[in-house]
Amino acid sequence: MYEVTKAEKKILRRAIDIGLQKAFAAAITEMDAIITKWKDKQADNRATYSALYEAMRDNDKFIARRYDDLTGSRYLNLVCALYTEGSVSDADLDGLREGTIQLIQWFKQQSIAQENGQPPQGL
Repeated sequence: MYEVTKAEKKILRRAIDIGLQKAFAAAITEMDAIITKWKDKQADNRATYSALYEAMRDNDKFIARRYDDLTGSRYLNLVCALYTEGSVSDADLDGLREGTIQLIQWFKQQSIAQENGQPPQGL
Protein backbone atom coordinates (compact mmCIF):
# COMPACT_ATOMS: atom_id res chain seq x y z
CA MET A 1 0.00 0.00 0.00
CA TYR A 2 1.22 3.47 -0.86
CA GLU A 3 1.69 5.80 2.10
CA VAL A 4 1.10 9.54 1.86
CA THR A 5 2.65 12.05 4.22
CA LYS A 6 0.68 14.31 6.52
CA ALA A 7 1.52 17.28 4.29
CA GLU A 8 0.26 15.36 1.25
CA LYS A 9 -2.98 14.53 3.03
CA LYS A 10 -3.62 18.27 3.38
CA ILE A 11 -3.13 18.73 -0.37
CA LEU A 12 -5.33 15.73 -1.10
CA ARG A 13 -8.00 17.12 1.22
CA ARG A 14 -7.98 20.42 -0.68
CA ALA A 15 -8.35 18.49 -3.95
CA ILE A 16 -11.25 16.55 -2.44
CA ASP A 17 -12.92 19.82 -1.44
CA ILE A 18 -12.59 21.00 -5.06
CA GLY A 19 -14.25 17.79 -6.23
CA LEU A 20 -17.02 18.18 -3.66
CA GLN A 21 -17.72 21.75 -4.76
CA LYS A 22 -17.95 20.55 -8.37
CA ALA A 23 -20.38 17.82 -7.34
CA PHE A 24 -22.54 20.44 -5.58
CA ALA A 25 -22.41 22.67 -8.67
CA ALA A 26 -23.41 19.79 -10.96
CA ALA A 27 -26.39 18.98 -8.73
CA ILE A 28 -27.52 22.60 -8.59
CA THR A 29 -27.14 22.95 -12.37
CA GLU A 30 -29.26 19.83 -12.90
CA MET A 31 -31.99 21.17 -10.62
CA ASP A 32 -31.78 24.62 -12.22
CA ALA A 33 -32.46 23.04 -15.63
CA ILE A 34 -35.56 21.36 -14.19
CA ILE A 35 -36.81 24.64 -12.71
CA THR A 36 -36.07 26.53 -15.93
CA LYS A 37 -38.11 24.01 -17.88
CA TRP A 38 -40.97 24.50 -15.40
CA LYS A 39 -40.73 28.30 -15.58
CA ASP A 40 -40.93 28.10 -19.37
CA LYS A 41 -44.20 26.17 -18.93
CA GLN A 42 -42.73 23.04 -20.50
CA ALA A 43 -43.55 20.86 -17.49
CA ASP A 44 -46.40 20.73 -15.01
CA ASN A 45 -46.02 21.23 -11.27
CA ARG A 46 -46.25 17.57 -10.25
CA ALA A 47 -43.72 16.40 -12.82
CA THR A 48 -41.36 19.22 -11.89
CA TYR A 49 -41.63 18.52 -8.17
CA SER A 50 -41.03 14.83 -8.78
CA ALA A 51 -38.03 15.54 -11.02
CA LEU A 52 -36.55 17.94 -8.46
CA TYR A 53 -37.01 15.43 -5.66
CA GLU A 54 -35.43 12.65 -7.71
CA ALA A 55 -32.50 14.83 -8.79
CA MET A 56 -31.86 15.96 -5.21
CA ARG A 57 -32.12 12.42 -3.85
CA ASP A 58 -29.85 10.92 -6.51
CA ASN A 59 -27.22 13.63 -6.15
CA ASP A 60 -27.38 13.46 -2.36
CA LYS A 61 -26.82 9.69 -2.46
CA PHE A 62 -23.89 10.08 -4.84
CA ILE A 63 -22.26 12.78 -2.72
CA ALA A 64 -22.89 10.89 0.51
CA ARG A 65 -21.45 7.62 -0.81
CA ARG A 66 -18.38 9.37 -2.09
CA TYR A 67 -17.62 11.89 0.65
CA ASP A 68 -19.24 10.79 3.95
CA ASP A 69 -17.06 9.01 6.51
CA LEU A 70 -13.97 9.90 4.52
CA THR A 71 -10.78 9.16 6.43
CA GLY A 72 -7.19 9.98 5.53
CA SER A 73 -6.57 6.41 4.39
CA ARG A 74 -9.12 6.91 1.58
CA TYR A 75 -7.96 10.35 0.40
CA LEU A 76 -5.60 9.05 -2.27
CA ASN A 77 -8.18 6.65 -3.72
CA LEU A 78 -10.77 9.39 -3.97
CA VAL A 79 -8.36 11.87 -5.54
CA CYS A 80 -7.41 9.23 -8.11
CA ALA A 81 -11.09 8.93 -9.04
CA LEU A 82 -11.59 12.71 -9.10
CA TYR A 83 -8.50 13.16 -11.28
CA THR A 84 -9.66 10.43 -13.65
CA GLU A 85 -13.07 12.04 -14.14
CA GLY A 86 -11.54 15.50 -14.57
CA SER A 87 -12.84 17.09 -11.37
CA VAL A 88 -9.28 17.64 -10.17
CA SER A 89 -6.47 18.99 -12.36
CA ASP A 90 -2.69 18.76 -12.30
CA ALA A 91 -2.59 22.23 -10.73
CA ASP A 92 -4.69 20.95 -7.82
CA LEU A 93 -1.99 18.35 -7.12
CA ASP A 94 0.86 20.85 -6.74
CA GLY A 95 2.94 20.03 -3.70
CA LEU A 96 2.56 16.25 -3.89
CA ARG A 97 5.64 14.09 -4.22
CA GLU A 98 6.50 12.99 -7.75
CA GLY A 99 5.72 9.37 -6.85
CA THR A 100 2.27 10.29 -5.63
CA ILE A 101 1.51 12.27 -8.78
CA GLN A 102 2.75 9.38 -10.93
CA LEU A 103 0.47 6.99 -9.05
CA ILE A 104 -2.55 9.23 -9.63
CA GLN A 105 -1.70 9.58 -13.33
CA TRP A 106 -1.14 5.81 -13.62
CA PHE A 107 -4.56 5.19 -12.10
CA LYS A 108 -6.12 7.44 -14.74
CA GLN A 109 -4.28 5.64 -17.53
CA GLN A 110 -5.47 2.28 -16.20
CA SER A 111 -9.06 3.48 -16.02
CA ILE A 112 -8.94 4.74 -19.61
CA ALA A 113 -7.31 1.50 -20.79
CA GLN A 114 -9.97 -0.56 -19.02
CA GLU A 115 -12.74 1.47 -20.66
CA ASN A 116 -11.12 0.73 -24.02
CA GLY A 117 -10.88 -2.99 -23.25
CA GLN A 118 -7.10 -3.00 -22.91
CA PRO A 119 -5.26 -5.12 -20.33
CA PRO A 120 -3.84 -3.41 -17.22
CA GLN A 121 -0.23 -2.21 -17.25
CA GLY A 122 2.23 -2.27 -14.35
CA LEU A 123 3.25 0.88 -12.54
